Amino acid sequence: MGCDIHPYVEKYNSERGWYLLGPTVAHHVHMRNRGDLSLSKPDIEIINGVFTYAKSYFPFLDRNYKLFEVLAGVRGDSTVAHHLPRGVPSGCSEEYAYEVSQWDSDGHSHSWYYLEELIDIYWGRDAESCVQFITEFIPYLKYHAHGDYSSIRFCFFFDN
Repeated sequence: MGCDIHPYVEKYNSERGWYLLGPTVAHHVHMRNRGDLSLSKPDIEIINGVFTYAKSYFPFLDRNYKLFEVLAGVRGDSTVAHHLPRGVPSGCSEEYAYEVSQWDSDGHSHSWYYLEELIDIYWGRDAESCVQFITEFIPYLKYHAHGDYSSIRFCFFFDN
C-alpha cells in the first residue's frame, strides 16, 4: 500500500482571510503547452465550487517519499524532517477544511509551511530527489506571493 500526499496552496488576503489558490486559465494553458501536464488526467478539479489543481498538476508531489520525509518525516526518517507534522493550520480556507473533513481519520500527518519556510529549508543531499519541487513548485509559489512570502501557505496531508 502506498502513501499519497494531498497538496493545497492557500493565499492570505486581509479581506478574505486564507483562501484556496486555484489556477488561472492562462497558467493552465501555458503549463499544458510546455508538456508539463499529463494529458490522460484532468488537470483541474472543482472542490466545493472552487477550481483547484488536480494531483496530476503537481506530478512531482506524487509519491516522492524523499520529499515526504523532508516535509513531515512521513515514509522515512523523522529526524530529517524540517518540521514534524503541525496539524491543520488555524484559520485555514473553507475548501481545505472541507477536504480534511472528508478524509477524516484516513488522512494523517496534516501539516503546512509558509513559503518563506520552504525557501529556508536546507535540502542538502536530498536536493536531487526533490529537484522539481525546488525548481518548479517553489518558484510557482513565489510568483503568486508577489513578494509577500508569508501570504502563501502550502498545506498538505497524507493517506495510505
